Amino acid sequence: DQPPNYLKQNTQLLHFEILQNHEFDSQQMANFSQRLNNVESNLQGVTTDLQGVKTDLQNVTIDLQGLKDIVKNLTTGMEAMTTLLEKVYASVNKQPVEPPVNASQTSLVDDLDF
Repeated sequence: DQPPNYLKQNTQLLHFEILQNHEFDSQQMANFSQRLNNVESNLQGVTTDLQGVKTDLQNVTIDLQGLKDIVKNLTTGMEAMTTLLEKVYASVNKQPVEPPVNASQTSLVDDLDF
């Protein structure tokens, strides 16, 4: 009576000899135990690496949020500068100043009178 095919394949992959009574001797068991320990150690290394990747991705997310905030502030500043330049141009040319498209974006220049 032979062991199932999957057992044969697994033992061959692990480089074990199948004894006639389908048992492993003590040396084979020691080798098997060592290989399992190596696999466990390697899996722990993979887990540690994946945790590092997760941390790196969280840091990238934080950095991207910071970049988004910087771009938003830059956009707001550019809109305020545009409004200010329009007011300066209108003042120099004695033209009426039209209200900005979005008044809440001009808070940097609201106190300036020309």
